[in-house]
Amino acid sequence: MSSSIQSIRQGRAAEARGDSAGALLHYTEALAAEPHNAKAWTRVGMIMVQLMKWQEAAEQLQLARHLDAEDAEAAHGLAVALFHTGQTAGALEQIDDAARLAPEDWRIAGSQAYMHAATEADPARTLALYRSWGERFADPLAAQARPFENDRSPGRRLRIGYVTADFREHSVAFFMEPVLANHDPDAVEVFVYSSGRADAITERMRAHVPNWHDVAALGDDALYELIRSHRIDVLIDLSGHTVGQRLFVFARRAAPVQVTWLGFMHTLGMRAIDYRITDGGVDPPGNERWYVERLFRVSCMASYSPPPDSPLRAEPPLLENGFATLISLNNAKKLTDPMLSLWGRILQARPTAQLVLMVQERNPQDARAQIEPRLARLGLPVERVLVSPQLPLREFMQLGHIADVALDTAPISGGSWPLMPRMRRRRPPHAPCRAWAWANGWHATPTSIWRRRWR
Repeated sequence: MSSSIQSIRQGRAAEARGDSAGALLHYTEALAAEPHNAKAWTRVGMIMVQLMKWQEAAEQLQLARHLDAEDAEAAHGLAVALFHTGQTAGALEQIDDAARLAPEDWRIAGSQAYMHAATEADPARTLALYRSWGERFADPLAAQARPFENDRSPGRRLRIGYVTADFREHSVAFFMEPVLANHDPDAVEVFVYSSGRADAITERMRAHVPNWHDVAALGDDALYELIRSHRIDVLIDLSGHTVGQRLFVFARRAAPVQVTWLGFMHTLGMRAIDYRITDGGVDPPGNERWYVERLFRVSCMASYSPPPDSPLRAEPPLLENGFATLISLNNAKKLTDPMLSLWGRILQARPTAQLVLMVQERNPQDARAQIEPRLARLGLPVERVLVSPQLPLREFMQLGHIADVALDTAPISGGSWPLMPRMRRRRPPHAPCRAWAWANGWHATPTSIWRRRWR
């Protein structure tokens, strides 16, 4: 066995242990022995992706692709890196190539659908890509489904299950805590299947749930069997196509009624999801044609409970500062060039205004290095744009004290923010937008969905 192959194997083992620094050391040893080893360059690039060092990742993965044009993993990683640096045309080219090279890879197919949905605002293409994902990777698993033995007696207490990795310091938790706290225990018995890491918010939410199961260590087959053993009536996905999702459990048909809600605003593309909880603001009449799921509209699809220590400011900061501060707290993946250019026009029209951007990088140096060249290329006044890395939740919520107006993104909008006025572009009538939903509270229950399904 060559020394480079041995070093790459050691690097992969280190990655599996979560030791990125050790893995990089082994890959460097492989490259010292064999400088043109494409697989070693790919692994270095993928670690840079995990560390959110997008420019370095793009450089390593471009070299890997030059050395091996048939490496789908390198193409996928390069697409992600380019996407995060605003090079959307290059990202789409790379992700389409990755999907061509590895048509059997469900992760690549999911990334392809998301990147096109996030940049093109073409609902027909979004539907086609997610439906293709469902037909290839999810729908065939339905053949494993067994008949259900649930008690169908009218009026009995129903069993409701929530599947998520986000009952933690995450926006989904702030929308779901009021729901968990206000379930009627005489009407429903609640189960949670949590795949995420636990934190203080997890423990607070756990107190509202009589049947909480930590299932991160369970594979899809084992989780499917666990849920079936509980005879859940309505099983609700809160993740969609995001990190930690368990869609292949739903594909196996773990409950007689299966629903998606909150965590993902596009169709999931799979036939095993019966309903999507939404409302007329997010999905006006006519939007049915863009979903595989049946739309179940309620008065307002979400309720929201901010963190307990979230501050409120009685007056806008501009009265004290003498100038307006605009802020975007969306995931940096949603900051398209047209969106940034539009905000640049606002700054040009208001020469005293300043803009705050939060990006995904974990330190100020990486944050500025990632976004400032792009801002300069688009003609924004960089001296009036403040760039922030990711912040702990408490500091994040404090940003409502420094900004006057929050700027939302398009075509994909944001979720939970500090409490302040928000401004966004007028949306096309076909575009789902969660910003329309976070207003009044949720007035329907999974119970009503189950009753309607089984009449």
